[in-house]
Amino acid sequence: MSPLQIIIYCGLLLSVSAFSVDILLPAFGLMADDLDADYAEIQMAVPVFLAFIGVGQLFTGPLSDRFGRRPILLSGLAVFAGGTLLCLFAQSAEMLLIGRAVQGLGASGGPVVARAILRDLFSGRQLAANIALATMVFAFGPIVAPLAGVAFMQFGSWRMIFAAILLFGLVLLAIGMLFLPETLARQNPNATRPSMLLANAVAVLRNPQSRFYGLLLGPVMSLMMLILISVPRVYKDTFAIEGALFAVLFAIHGFGIIIGQYFNRALINRHGPQFALLVGGVIAVGSVALMLVFLVAGILNAYVLSFTMILFATSFLTMAANCMALSLDPHGSIAGFVSSFVESVSRLFSAVFSGLLALMVGGKLDLFLYALAITTLAVLGLILAGQRRMSA
Repeated sequence: MSPLQIIIYCGLLLSVSAFSVDILLPAFGLMADDLDADYAEIQMAVPVFLAFIGVGQLFTGPLSDRFGRRPILLSGLAVFAGGTLLCLFAQSAEMLLIGRAVQGLGASGGPVVARAILRDLFSGRQLAANIALATMVFAFGPIVAPLAGVAFMQFGSWRMIFAAILLFGLVLLAIGMLFLPETLARQNPNATRPSMLLANAVAVLRNPQSRFYGLLLGPVMSLMMLILISVPRVYKDTFAIEGALFAVLFAIHGFGIIIGQYFNRALINRHGPQFALLVGGVIAVGSVALMLVFLVAGILNAYVLSFTMILFATSFLTMAANCMALSLDPHGSIAGFVSSFVESVSRLFSAVFSGLLALMVGGKLDLFLYALAITTLAVLGLILAGQRRMSA
C-alpha cells in the first residue's frame, strides 16, 4: 500500500465506530417494537458500544507497541465480526447490548491503531494534516450509514443492518490481511508491563501539550456524543421526522465533516493545528448559538436545524482531530500507548458525561444550552492556552 492508500485505509478504520452507530439510528423504533423493549433501552446500544470501545482502547495501544500494528488490528476486526453476529441473531434487548459490548471491544483497535500507524509514518504538521485527511474519509460513516440503514430495512428487518456492518468489518479485515504493511519499526517487549504503562502515562501527563489537548478532547467528544444521542429524538418527537427522511437529513450533516476537514487541512498547512483548532471552536460556538437564536425566534424547523447541523459538523471533528494530533505528536516512540490512553479516557468520560446529560435533556432548549456551554468553555480554554503560549 502506498502512503496515500494507508491514509485512506486508516480513515475507513476511523469510520468503523461512526458507521456502526449511525446505521442504527433510523431503526431504533423498529428494533424496540421487534424486541419488545423500551425505546430508551434500545438507545443504550450507542453508549454501550462506545463505552466498550473506550475499555478496549486501554489495551489495544500498548499491545500494538508490543506486538505490532497488524496483529492487534486484525484480531480486533475479527472480534468485531463476532460481536456483530451476536447482534444479528439477538432475540432480546439484553442480548443485543451484549453483542454491542463485544463489537465495541473489537472496534477499539481501529481508531487507536489507525492513529498509531499515521504517527509511525508522519510527524508535526504533516501528521496533523494527514489525520485531517483520514478524518475526511471518516465522513463515509456519517453520510452512508443512515441511508444504508433505511435502505436495508426496506429489503428486510433491522437485522439486515447488522449484516451490512458484518460485511464492512470483513472487507476491512481482508484488506488488512492482504495489503497492509507493518509500520512499527521496532517492537517494544516491555510495552505491556505495568511499570512501563505507568511511566508512559506519567510522560503523557507531564507533557504540557499532550496534557492540555488530551484533557480538552474529553469535553469535545462529550459534545459529539450528546448531539448523536439526542438529535434523532429531537427530529422524531419535535418534527415527526424519522425513517428515510431522517436518514437523508442526518446523512447531509456528513458533508459538513468533509468541508470542515478540507479547510482544516489548509489551515494546518498555513497556520498550524492550534490555530485551526481555535477556528473550529469558534465555528462550533457560533453554530450552536444560531440554533438557540432560531429556536427563540420560533423559526427552528427540521430543515433549519439541518443547516445549522451542517455548520456544526464542519467544526466539531476539526476540534477532535487536532486535539488528538497535538496530544500524539510529542510521543513518537510510544504512539500506540498515547493513542490508546488519550482516546480511551476521553471516550469513557464522554460516554458517562453525555449519557447523564442526555437523561437531563428535556427538550430542544436544554440540548442547545448544554452544547453551547461545553463549546464556549472549550474555546475559552483554547484562548487562555494561546495567550499563555504567547507569553512564554
